[in-house]
Amino acid sequence: LEFRARLIFQPGEEGHFGALGMIEGGALEGLEAIEGGHMGNLSQELAPGEAGFLPGPMMAASDSFEACFVGSGGHGSAPHQSSDPIAAFSDFVQALAQFRARELDQRMPAVISVCMVRAGAANNVIPERLELGGTARSLDAELRILLEKRIGEIGASVAALWGLSFEYHWLGGYPPLVNERACAEAMEKAARVHLGSARVRRLSLPIMGGEDFAFYTRIIPGAFWFLSSPVPGDGPSFPHHNPRFDLGEAYLADAALLHLSSAQALAAELGSHS
Repeated sequence: LEFRARLIFQPGEEGHFGALGMIEGGALEGLEAIEGGHMGNLSQELAPGEAGFLPGPMMAASDSFEACFVGSGGHGSAPHQSSDPIAAFSDFVQALAQFRARELDQRMPAVISVCMVRAGAANNVIPERLELGGTARSLDAELRILLEKRIGEIGASVAALWGLSFEYHWLGGYPPLVNERACAEAMEKAARVHLGSARVRRLSLPIMGGEDFAFYTRIIPGAFWFLSSPVPGDGPSFPHHNPRFDLGEAYLADAALLHLSSAQALAAELGSHS
């Protein structure tokens, strides 16, 4: 099978919307389909060296938020004389957990994590401000809108209860990564030929990590794959964003093979429909 392929060397994948810059620069012009993949420890369904495919939603929207509880501050020995943003923050985190557990449809994946907190500078002083940052992950467009709305409302309600003000900013991230079914199935079939069926798995669940490849598949058909590539050996295998994460370079040749077989599969799939 002869076909022409375009290799995209994209900067700024991790939080910098690099795919949008590539699209604006014409990277998708003239293309009929696109394939991509990610090495690492991405899915617990995959053993080392296995490739995973999933038609439909594969990765979540990666939105984030920043907020601030603003009080009056005061001495730690007299909390009744101040409005305490730390106490309010404690209630806020619990309220988010209750929102996730009791208000949302439990059949729809959603993650809300507060990952950054900044407040105070002395052991005996109630701070005036508490700043926080977090991430919200979802696979559904309507749920994504609801998360933005309700996180802000919950924060404002908690602040009012404690006599504080609340500042809130939603930072829209990458959309959900949705694989076109025919593309994903064709790529999976090709991977079974090139890697062997024992090393290829149809995933049962998406993951809640984000990926800006999603911007490409909103424009042209395409699909994404995972390749489990921990460092070979008997030691622990650390996840992405862990400071001790390392990539198993022994699997790089397999990744190149997956790119090639996926591109060939898409070319054959498109040719069969022409």
